[in-house]
Amino acid sequence: MERDIAEASVPTRGSPEPQGPHGRVAPGRRHAPILTVPDELADVEPVALTGNFWVSLPDLDPATGAARSVGIVSETARGLIEFTGAPEPESTTDRATHGEGPHARPRGDRPSGPPVGEPDGPTGPLLVPVVTWEGRRIWPPEPAPSPGTPTRPPAEAEGPGVRPPRRAPHYMAGWIPRWFIPLPVMPGLLLELTWLAPVDQRGFAVRARLILHPASPPGASQASRGAQRGPEAPLAPPGAGDRPPAPALIGLRPAAAEPVPPALRLGLLVRPGAVFRTVYHRRPLPGSQGPRPHRWTRTLVWEAPGAAPLGALALRSGPGDEPAAGGAAGTWVFWARPGDGELVVYGGVAPEGDGAAATAVHLARVGWDVLFGQTVGWLAARDPFRSQAVPEAGSGPHAPLAHWPGAPPATPSPRHRPPGAPLPSLARPAAVPPTTPYAPAVPGATPAADAPPAGDATERAARRRSGLARAVAAGLLDEGEADELAERVRRNLWFAVFFAHARTVDREGWVHLTSRSPRYYVSGAHWTRDSLLWAFPAVLAADRQLARQLLVAAFDRYTLYPGEHSQYLDGTVLYPGWELDQAAAWPLSLARYVRATGDASVLDEPAVARGVAAALQAAEARRDPATGLVATFLMPSDDPAPRPFLTYANALYAQALAELARVLSTSTAQRPAAAEATPHPAPAAVRCDPSWAAWLEARARLTRHAVLRHCVVPGPWGPQFAWAVAGPEGADAVLYDEPPGTLELLGPYGFARRQPDDPVDVEAVYANTVRWIYSQHNPFGPPPGPFATPTCPHARHPWLLSVAAGLLAGRPEYLAWLARAPMDGGWACETVDAATGEVRTGPAFATCAGFVSWAALVALESLGREPDRGEGSPHGRGQDTGTPGP
Repeated sequence: MERDIAEASVPTRGSPEPQGPHGRVAPGRRHAPILTVPDELADVEPVALTGNFWVSLPDLDPATGAARSVGIVSETARGLIEFTGAPEPESTTDRATHGEGPHARPRGDRPSGPPVGEPDGPTGPLLVPVVTWEGRRIWPPEPAPSPGTPTRPPAEAEGPGVRPPRRAPHYMAGWIPRWFIPLPVMPGLLLELTWLAPVDQRGFAVRARLILHPASPPGASQASRGAQRGPEAPLAPPGAGDRPPAPALIGLRPAAAEPVPPALRLGLLVRPGAVFRTVYHRRPLPGSQGPRPHRWTRTLVWEAPGAAPLGALALRSGPGDEPAAGGAAGTWVFWARPGDGELVVYGGVAPEGDGAAATAVHLARVGWDVLFGQTVGWLAARDPFRSQAVPEAGSGPHAPLAHWPGAPPATPSPRHRPPGAPLPSLARPAAVPPTTPYAPAVPGATPAADAPPAGDATERAARRRSGLARAVAAGLLDEGEADELAERVRRNLWFAVFFAHARTVDREGWVHLTSRSPRYYVSGAHWTRDSLLWAFPAVLAADRQLARQLLVAAFDRYTLYPGEHSQYLDGTVLYPGWELDQAAAWPLSLARYVRATGDASVLDEPAVARGVAAALQAAEARRDPATGLVATFLMPSDDPAPRPFLTYANALYAQALAELARVLSTSTAQRPAAAEATPHPAPAAVRCDPSWAAWLEARARLTRHAVLRHCVVPGPWGPQFAWAVAGPEGADAVLYDEPPGTLELLGPYGFARRQPDDPVDVEAVYANTVRWIYSQHNPFGPPPGPFATPTCPHARHPWLLSVAAGLLAGRPEYLAWLARAPMDGGWACETVDAATGEVRTGPAFATCAGFVSWAALVALESLGREPDRGEGSPHGRGQDTGTPGP
C-alpha cells in the first residue's frame, strides 16, 4: 500500500513519531522516519472504465466516450503495458494543467513536473467514436484552431471547438458503460455508445448506434426508475445534473436495420501515440512503430516494442472493412458502411501481432450479441443484490430509429423483445455457447463435491436489500441515496474483481496487483495486504470458484518472499521491507476461504501447503523470546515502525493462527490421518492433521497473551491498546493509529472477543482504544468536515479504508458517507477532501474498492438481519467477518 516514490521527511509536529500514553512524546527516535508518500491532487477529472481479466479500459472520457488507453499485463515486462493516444492540440487539451486531466497535477502554485502518472507529457484519446454529416465531423466537436479557446467551458456550451460537458455513463449490470449523447446540429438524434470487455475473452468491443430520442422519454421520473430497476436503468445520485434521466426498458430494433442517409456516417478514429510500461509509474517504451494494416485478417495491428513484442493490440470492424487513413498523419478510421446506423469494432490482444489479429477475428465471428449476453449473464449471476434483470443485446431504453425519408419500412426482428415484454430472471443467466477456448484457468483441483452449495447467495442478497430498506427507514439514507449506494457497491465490487487481478497476456497466469489503472500512483505491482486482506474478501463474496483460483495462484506466485513490502508481478522483490500483517494475511485468507466454502481440498494444493508454511517460518523467525511478540520493520501504511512490536500486526497474526488451527482441526476428522510430527520452530509444509493444528493453536495463544500482557497501556479512559511497544510491559509504548491497519479492526476480526484465559478485559480495552482513535487525543483523529474519518501522516485526509473499517466495526452512518462522497467519480480512492468528499490521493485504488464494497455488504447484511444494532454499536466489537459472503 506504499504510495509514490518521492521521498519526504515528515516534520516533528504531526509526524508519525507517535505519542506515548496521555500525549507524551515517545522517546527513542533521533530522526524523523523516511516516508514515500503520495502527492496531493486537486480537481481530478473523473473517468469511466471497464475491463476483463485480459484487457483494461481504465480511462474512458466521460465527455466523449473515447478510450484514452488500452491496457494489458505482461509477465515478461513485470508490469502493465498501455497503448495510448496521441496528445491533442495544445489549445484544447492542456486539461491536466488546469486540473481537468485524468492525472491532475499536485496542489501548489508551481507544478514541479509533468502531470502525475505522465512523466513525458499528457496523452490524448486513442479510440474516438466520431459522427460526420456530409464529410464534416459533428461529434465530437473539432478541436478549436485558436489558442485562446477556453479549456473549461460552461456546462451548457457545446459545439465546434468547445470541449463537451462531462456525461456520466450508465453502467449496465454495474460494469458495462453506455452513453446516450445528443448530437450537435441534429436535434433529437442520439449517439448510443457502449464499451464491452467480454468476460473470459482476450479482447473488447465498442458499439456505436444512432437512435432517435422520443419527445417524452419513458422512465424520466423517479417512480419509473424505481419500478424498472435493472442493469440498463442505473440510478442517478441526488443532484447529479450531468447524468440524464435513467430510462425504463423498451424494446429497440437494431439501428443497422434502419437505413440512414449516406451523408450521415459513424466511425471510430484511431489516434496512436506512445506505448507505456508501468510499474508504479509510467515510462514510454522506445521504438514504437505504430499500427500497421494486417491484410490477411483485415485488422489494424499495433505491437508493443521490444526485442520480442511485449504484447499487441489489433482492431477490426464487424464486417471486416479495412480502416481508411485519417485526416492527420498516422491516424486511421473504421467507418460504418453508407446507410448503416450501427458500427461495431472489436479489439483483440495477444503476446504478438498475429495472435492479436486472429483474436479480433474470433471476437467478430462470435458477434456482439453473444459477447454481450455472456458478459451480462456472468455479472448478473454474481450480482451482490440479485435484483437486476438481464437485458438482451439489442434491448434499450429508446424508441426505434424512425424511418428516414424514402427509407423502406423496417421488418421487426423476432430476436428482439417487444415493448413491455418481461425480462428473463437474473437467476437464469443467458446460456453461453462454447465459442472460446479461453476458459478460466483452474490451478489444481476444483472445489470438493461435498462443499456447501452457494444457495445462500440469494438469502444474503435478500438481507442486503432488506438492509438498504432498513437504512432508509432508520433515516440513515434517503431512497435516492440507497439506490446510489447499491450502484456504487456493485460498481466497486467489479472494479476490484477486474482491476485488482489479471491474466498475463504472454503466459496466461493469474497476477494480483494494487490496480491496473495507471491513474493509481503505484499501479502494476503486488502488495499481499492489498490483495488478500482487502480485495480477496470481495472476490469471495462474488464468486467462490474464482476465489479459489486466485488464492492458489497467489500462494504459488507470491510466497517466495512472504511479508515483503512490495513485489513485482512475478513475485520477486520490488520494494524491500518486511511487514508482519502481510505475512499474517496468508493463513488468514486461507482460513477465511475454507470457512466460507467448506472446501478443505485447497489445503492439498502443494503451493498452498508450502506457501503458508513459508509465511509462518518468516514470522516465527522474528519472534522475540522475551515477550512472545513478533517484530516488524514496516507498518501497514508501509512506513517505518516506530517500535519493533505492533499491536495490530501481532493481533492479526494471532487471529490468523487461531482461525487456521480451527480449520485444520475441523478438516482432520474428515480426512485420512497423516503421520505425526512436531514442527519446530515452524512447519515446512502445513497438513491436515492434529499436530499442525495443535502447533498453530499453541502459537496463537502465545501471541494473543503476549499482546494482552505487553501491548495494553494506560489511556485517557482506562486501559487501551498501544500502537507499538519496544519490549515487555508496554516499554516505550506509542499511542497512534493508521487507517491501513487500524486497531478498530480488532473487533470485527475477532481478536477483541473475550476468552476465558485472557489476562485483561479485552472488550473494555478495545472500546477505550476505539474511543481514543476518534477523539481529540489522537493527533490524526477525524478533521472537521462532513466526510471526516481518522487520518495518518501517510496521507492527512479522510481514508476510504477508515470507512471500510468503521462499517465492519458497526458504524452504519458510513453508509451515507459512501453514498454521498464524490470520491473519484464514484470509484474508490485512497483519501478524499474532508469538506467536499472529492479525491485527494490515490485515484483508481482497485484493492481498496474491494475492501469498501465488501464492508458495505457486511454492514447491509447486519442491518437486514438484526433490527437492533446493539452489538454493532461504535464501541462494541462490530460485525463478525470471519466468514465472508459467497
